[in-house]
Amino acid sequence: MPTNVANVISIFATLAAAYFGCATLISILYEIFAQITGRRARFLRGHLQRLFGRPLASSILSNPLVRKYDKTVSPSHAARLRSRVKGVEPHEIPVAYIEPRDFALALMHEGFNRTPDNNALLKPSDHLPDRVKLLLATLLEGTSGNPSHVQERLEAWFRRDQEQLSAGYGADARLWNLFPGTLIAVLVGLDSLALATQCSPASYACTTA
Repeated sequence: MPTNVANVISIFATLAAAYFGCATLISILYEIFAQITGRRARFLRGHLQRLFGRPLASSILSNPLVRKYDKTVSPSHAARLRSRVKGVEPHEIPVAYIEPRDFALALMHEGFNRTPDNNALLKPSDHLPDRVKLLLATLLEGTSGNPSHVQERLEAWFRRDQEQLSAGYGADARLWNLFPGTLIAVLVGLDSLALATQCSPASYACTTA
């Protein structure tokens, strides 16, 4: 194999190794940062607020089934500091993941009322915005308002929604890896342009190496 071709291959191999090594390191640091700042919890909270509006999303996240935290217990100073860093109120706990069953029961409790003519059936709460009531009414289709059917529908819907949300979070994390990883790979001490010039056929250094 000609020397210049071998050198070019060596350059690309070094750049690729540097990129993947830096991307792995950045991925680890990103996850540590996400844990400290509650990024996953912020991601989930923002998603629920876009779907259901801020009041209903806050009610769902504050529901005992979801937060699993005694609101009557006074939080410690460390807990208050963590809450500030993670962007939640001192009495709240950041929720990064919700079980579909817990979400369904919390939403049924916070977003639905019993129908006046039949206390065993559910309908969207009247105090909710029209956009949110339309979403909940769509989720009720085919259930006849039967609580057990509503719960099954909400669980299945939320499970699919969380899969899409996880994919979005992963794509967001990969973007954080792409640009710094590429930049660091270029700046690890390799002057690619100079090396390419050295390995050009017209280069005396390359031909005499």
